[in-house]
Amino acid sequence: MRRPQPQWLRIDSEMAHRLHTHDWAATPLGPMEAWPAELRSAAAFVMENRFPAALVWGPHLVTIYNDAFGPILGAKPEALGRSFADVWSEAWTEIGPIVERAMSGRSTFIEDYPLRIDRSGHGEDAFFTFSCSPVRGADGEVLGMIDTVVETTAAVRARKALLENEERLQTVLDGIGEAFYALDRNWRFLFASRSALSAWGKTPDDIMGRPFLDCFPQAAGSAPYEAHRRVMRTGKAETLETISPVLDRWIEADLAPTPRGGLSVAFRDIDGRKRAEQALRDSEARQRVMVAELQHRTRNLLAVVRSIAEQTIRTSDSLEGFHAGLNDRLCALSRVQGLLSRSQEEPITIEALIRTELDALGADEVADRILVHGPEIRLHEGAVQTVALALHELAISTRAYGALLDANGRLRITWRSYADEARQRLALEWRESGFGARGSTTARGGYGRELIERALPYVLQARTTYDLGETELVCTIDLPIADMNDFEA
Repeated sequence: MRRPQPQWLRIDSEMAHRLHTHDWAATPLGPMEAWPAELRSAAAFVMENRFPAALVWGPHLVTIYNDAFGPILGAKPEALGRSFADVWSEAWTEIGPIVERAMSGRSTFIEDYPLRIDRSGHGEDAFFTFSCSPVRGADGEVLGMIDTVVETTAAVRARKALLENEERLQTVLDGIGEAFYALDRNWRFLFASRSALSAWGKTPDDIMGRPFLDCFPQAAGSAPYEAHRRVMRTGKAETLETISPVLDRWIEADLAPTPRGGLSVAFRDIDGRKRAEQALRDSEARQRVMVAELQHRTRNLLAVVRSIAEQTIRTSDSLEGFHAGLNDRLCALSRVQGLLSRSQEEPITIEALIRTELDALGADEVADRILVHGPEIRLHEGAVQTVALALHELAISTRAYGALLDANGRLRITWRSYADEARQRLALEWRESGFGARGSTTARGGYGRELIERALPYVLQARTTYDLGETELVCTIDLPIADMNDFEA
């Protein structure tokens, strides 16, 4: 007489049917009617999981698996009801310790793990990304484990083939002799010749696949960086002579668009010629001013770094959070210093600060949801650093919790200037909308809000507001932009 399918196993899948009809009385688990609630619940979870998953139960490691797990088993003898150790006997030396770890109450997650397995009558090398997690009873005792796994063999082999192709191309590019690199449409490094790496003092591992500004934050806002943006935007090649903010030397660079929206750049050192020309225009007085300015800024910069570190420690709840927060803020500070170092030749505007932070955020990918609008307003050097750090905190917050996290989110940044009591002032509004309830008040508080509501008024005599609602954030910053002699640079 056929047993009726229990309520907890009414799942439309082949393995659910096989689980129901299997002779469990002949296994260490015993008849299904006597299974404990924890085993029934875990088995149902695995059956309904759309990822390949196997339940391993009890000291005998009895195996239960779902439909998606079947292709991983291949042509192995039937695994249902058998010991997981027997099923994977050929790889148990590698798998066994991971299972023991889960059965002792400790989870494991491994990506692209290599195994030598036999599932088709002969050995083969395969790769898997999997998570092994313990299953506990009501009293906390570990009763079994769930192995959720995805085979990544094809992806690993594809990456290996791509790497081999890149290495061959790298050999060709190195043979050219000239410094050369290529970026994809998302500003990530695709290639860099040996000459370029040598000039930068970098290795391939330092830059390949990483965003340009992550590798060279000091380039933000510079003339070469703007030329990169312009060629990507217009699709028209350019040649320019400029001082590299990375090398601090004069270079001649040829920039050309690539068919898929990226950029290729070849550059050569012309520092000797350009430095000789520049030396004719330099004066000892300017050198003394620059040295004094450097010393002054170094002292101030150290104070700012110390303050940032202290505030980040105070608002971080873990070492990882402190590391990520401090790294983001120091990168923002580095971008500001790059702008300040060129401020005599390239006056700093509020728009330059805003776009520098948005570029570092990768905002080009969602440019249709961002409005940046206002007149050209130059900032005094004494205000740049504090304003830039405030904009950085707003930008990081909108990516993590606000408008740029949600596909329906919108970011609008506008500003204007006006006269107030014989002083010109800048009024900026940062408005986010449509981000939903995920941008909670708690998550969006902390150092950034304190910087806006307390530091800006104290350091710059600014008037600020920070109004966070369920679906909208409005932050305003109003500060003087003339008669700023009482602010230190």
